[in-house]
This record gives sequence, structure tokens and C-alpha cells, in this order.
Amino acid sequence: TTSAGAKSHLVNIDYQTAGAVNSVSNDLGTASVGSQTINVSGNVYRLAKGETTLLHVNLGNLRVGDTASQALTIQNTAATDGFSEKLNASFGGPTGNATTNGGSVILLAAGGSNAASMAVDMDTSSAGAKSGSVAVNYQSDGSGTSGLSAIGAGSQTVNVSGNVYHL
Repeated sequence: TTSAGAKSHLVNIDYQTAGAVNSVSNDLGTASVGSQTINVSGNVYRLAKGETTLLHVNLGNLRVGDTASQALTIQNTAATDGFSEKLNASFGGPTGNATTNGGSVILLAAGGSNAASMAVDMDTSSAGAKSGSVAVNYQSDGSGTSGLSAIGAGSQTVNVSGNVYHL
């Protein structure tokens, strides 16, 4: 399982008599009683690999009550050879003045990207220099590929900043 792909191997099992009955030796010794070959095969899948390249968002100068947001491009950078799982992405809880649109990405194929579902923004209810951050959490999901359940596959932190002015 050190690499992804279709795997197959033959295993040979040799059978022998033990030369004893009920743990009592009969002085016959061991003897071969045949062998059997078993074909072991299966598929090995790699985890999805989430990435957003926009880790620092400056929303610039805004007025109290304005809305501004920046869409994030979420990518599944896992290899596209048919043995990579799909990617789920969602936001963790924002800190400071960062906010989100609450969006998520579900079952993004290897090599795929989504630039429309997830966006970060900022609380503009008061004036001042604003900053905060939000985590983008990734899961590798085997739905439609390996069939395995979703598991955590890391996260990235997006830092958000800007200035809010009174009219």
C-alpha cells in the first residue's frame, strides 16, 4: 500500500502433516501434503489533497455597513490517475473580524477546482482597522472512488484584513 493503483500478488501456501496425533508423536515425521496458490488483489487509493492559494485577503478600504467578499478557489491537487479520492471543504469558525458566506465544496474530483462556493468577508458594523482569520477544513471522501468514509485531510488558514471608515 505504499503507492496508489491496482495491486495483485500470488501467495503460495505449502501444507505439511505434523507427524503427531493429539500432540503425541507417531514417529512418522512431517510430510508434504500439497500446496495452494491464492491470488490477492485490491485497489489502493490516495487521499484527496485540498489547497487554496489565496491565504491573505485584503478587502481594502470600506465604509461602515459595506459588504465586500473574496471568493476562494478550492483545488483537489491529488493525481488524476483514477486512484485518488474526492475532496470536501468547509469553513471552521472565523476569528476576529473575519466572516464567511458559509459555503462548502462537496466531492470535488482529483484535479478539479471550485471558485464559486466559498468566500471570505469582513464585519463592517463599526469603523477601524479590521483583521481576522478563518480555517478551510479539508476531508478526503471515498464516495464514488474507494468507497471509504470521509476522513480529515488537513486545513489551511486564510487571513482577512481591511479598513472600515465612517461616512
